[in-house]
Amino acid sequence: MTFADAKEKMETWLSDDNTERPHGAIGDKTPCELANPGSLPTRAPVKHPKTPASGDPD
Repeated sequence: MTFADAKEKMETWLSDDNTERPHGAIGDKTPCELANPGSLPTRAPVKHPKTPASGDPD
């Protein structure tokens, strides 16, 4: 196998690994899906009740 052959095989593997194969550690998404924020569902912001901090007069 030549260096060019090895490079081509690695580029093919890397492309497949990043665009086709889901990864369990990132929610069964591909790394490209994770890197593209438009492809992920958005979460609603967490709302915290307004409570005075200890020592506040209100």
